[in-house]
Amino acid sequence: MGDEKRKYPRVPVNAFVRFYEEIRVSRKYLHGIIKNYSRGGMFIGTKHLLSKGTIVTVEIPLETEDEQLAIVQVRGFVRRIQETPGSEGI
Repeated sequence: MGDEKRKYPRVPVNAFVRFYEEIRVSRKYLHGIIKNYSRGGMFIGTKHLLSKGTIVTVEIPLETEDEQLAIVQVRGFVRRIQETPGSEGI
């Protein structure tokens, strides 16, 4: 089926997240929507396009078994930028 080059399969999702650049002295939270993820990464739909190589912390809100809200932090870096109008993201 096509020329899929991904090492891990992507899982579609639609989850609100906030993220920030690690190099900033003060945190400036940016917002986006996780569109898909895999063992190797995630795509965040956002108009806040950061440069390739930027180290970020992504905060993902998750509901626990006892219906409490937990924030999971994931650290990574921007590997790709998508600038297509209407589907921008990192």
